[in-house]
Amino acid sequence: MWYVMQTRTGNEHRIVKELKRVLPSDSYKEFLIPLFEDVRRTKEKIKINYRNLFPGYFLVNTDFPEAVMLGRKKVQISEFSKMLGVEGPVDDKYIEPVEDADIEFLGSILDNGIMSVSYAEITNGSKIKKLIGPLAKYAKNISSIELRRRRAVVETTVFGKKRRIKFGLWTKDDPKIPWIEEALNGEENQSYASYDFDLGIHVGDRVRDITGMYEDYTFVVEKVNLRKKSLTAKIMMFNEYRDIELGMDQVEKIG
Repeated sequence: MWYVMQTRTGNEHRIVKELKRVLPSDSYKEFLIPLFEDVRRTKEKIKINYRNLFPGYFLVNTDFPEAVMLGRKKVQISEFSKMLGVEGPVDDKYIEPVEDADIEFLGSILDNGIMSVSYAEITNGSKIKKLIGPLAKYAKNISSIELRRRRAVVETTVFGKKRRIKFGLWTKDDPKIPWIEEALNGEENQSYASYDFDLGIHVGDRVRDITGMYEDYTFVVEKVNLRKKSLTAKIMMFNEYRDIELGMDQVEKIG
């Protein structure tokens, strides 16, 4: 079962690392710090940064919440506060695990723990013309949308509290992202040539972004899709590897 844990904003990754160090490996299944792709525009440049979707919170999947609570006491970080979901008496309180609706919500917007940007087209009258990606599922819950700042805010109840959740936005004026182009072109209706040539990048290669979108990140190639001229790579973030799809024209090989 999933439980929510709370700490001071900015300590999430540090706490998870410490808990993994002190807890027996069989006392938990997985830790999750949900991230989102935050879009920033500066001096005509646009780039993506990864930020915590729920600052101050992370989740743990465990059948032994009491063991996690005991492990928490071994973590010597004063800002570490409490677990929000435990079945049974904890400090004379009964607190329930994460609700199924919350798990369903997270599953609908996250892929490998990350919420990707959403593609948006908006008319001059500020009406939404097209949405593709996580935001499309919650268009009715949008409380504000700022195309210039490349962000939208959705209001919904998560973890027992009404929250304002930021979604990163992408537009037709921004650099191409393979999965967005695929969705826009309607891949199921397209015919493709068979690519049998070498694009010069292979599984295991290390590459870097040359567009400025993923500044300071180094990627390890996991898959190469010749037909789409794209690659799936591993990116190291907060001591963990995560998957991301990039166009071949977005990267250059290192070494």
